[in-house]
Amino acid sequence: MYLIIDGYNLLHSVSKASRWSQQPGEREKKSLIAQLANYAAQRGHRLGIVFDGGSLPIATHTRADGVTIVHVGYKETADDYIKRVLDDPKKDMVLISSDNALIKHAQLVGVESVDSKTFAQLLAKNEIPQAARTSVVGDQLSRLHDDENDDVELSVI
Repeated sequence: MYLIIDGYNLLHSVSKASRWSQQPGEREKKSLIAQLANYAAQRGHRLGIVFDGGSLPIATHTRADGVTIVHVGYKETADDYIKRVLDDPKKDMVLISSDNALIKHAQLVGVESVDSKTFAQLLAKNEIPQAARTSVVGDQLSRLHDDENDDVELSVI
């Protein structure tokens, strides 16, 4: 299973859950990536986190502890990049975002999504909340933890 993450969307959800006193910056971004790397290692998932911005006109890809980090550059938005990744029908993935337009696009192409707030809570606990196990989101998260298919690479675009 491959998780494609709307980077700043999740970062803001994590910052609210963590009650940071300031807007998240580079330090918080690195902390989130470290949490994601730990999560990926424990769960056996592959992760790609996509951020707006960058110093180049095109996307740059880096890897840190098993997490693919994409800065889309200044000619494209993270949302547009994520939509292009979601459009690849060969990918078995889940979108992590609370962005309504991205969630709708994921539904149109048959990709499941988990909202950023729920995933932020999952990261904080590093487990599936018992109450969520019976909900649709809980079912999605359970599949995230049970699926062994992780043959997707974010850097195909």
